[in-house]
Amino acid sequence: MRHSLKKISVFIILETFFCFAIFIIISNVYADEASEEKSCSNNLDISTYGDFAYRKTNFSKNDYKNISGWAEVKIVLKNTLKLNPYIKLTPSYSGTENSWESVFVYGGGLEYRPFEDVGSLNDVKFEWIKSFRLYAEYLTLGHMKDEGDQYKHDMRAGIDIWKEWGASNRNSGLIYGELYSDLSWRKTNFSFEKYKTHSFTIVGKIGVKTIDITKQLPLILYAIGELSTTGKGSFWENNVKTGLGVRVIPIIKKPFNINSDIILRVYAEGLRVVEYLKDEQLPNTPDYDLRAGINFSISRH
Repeated sequence: MRHSLKKISVFIILETFFCFAIFIIISNVYADEASEEKSCSNNLDISTYGDFAYRKTNFSKNDYKNISGWAEVKIVLKNTLKLNPYIKLTPSYSGTENSWESVFVYGGGLEYRPFEDVGSLNDVKFEWIKSFRLYAEYLTLGHMKDEGDQYKHDMRAGIDIWKEWGASNRNSGLIYGELYSDLSWRKTNFSFEKYKTHSFTIVGKIGVKTIDITKQLPLILYAIGELSTTGKGSFWENNVKTGLGVRVIPIIKKPFNINSDIILRVYAEGLRVVEYLKDEQLPNTPDYDLRAGINFSISRH
């Protein structure tokens, strides 16, 4: 059964409002702190980040019970025009037999950060605006297991943002938060049919630091809100999820003489689909997932 456009719009507005409210609240909480300097060279920006976790259902089947993960390495060549070319490699792997879950994606593109050098945004209350990124990229798909019938190439263009608070600043303030959002047009999305439509995702996490497991390593309890929607009707691409999580964030300070800290996020989360925005899920498809794993980042911004 398909829901009305009005109902879908309400969910999108509410979820977007919730996640950007996180930005505003946490930015004010940390307004008195100095912003963290990005450790990259003047012309070459190298970053990597990823996630590996055990998942009970993965919102696909009740007996999924497997480990899946992904990682991305990205190299950006900065220039005076601020229209920066980049290349990236993103391998993904799952213990299942599904060919589409064990792949590697590689390609390149151009990105532009319109607010990156705006001096008036140096105040921590507004610094998150600098994270907005416009991009266009061309990607190619390769398989680690059996070849699938998916499209092997994709073109994307859009805007995204990622920001985290309270990871490296754990000595001051009790609030922790994270926000990721992407709005893009995609030609194939590496799908099994012609795609050519928009994709919108927004994920917000907000929580509090509680007891210290060890000195300077607080246990963080947080709530999760996630919305995904596309121009297609597939239930797995159009839904709203909520959940709760717990994590600790050990930080390895500039190891191996590199210029960046390694930030680790060891976590456990439980999520549930609270609404399917378009098509209903298939029979026997689970609407919840339990997961535990580790997320890492080096120089992500």
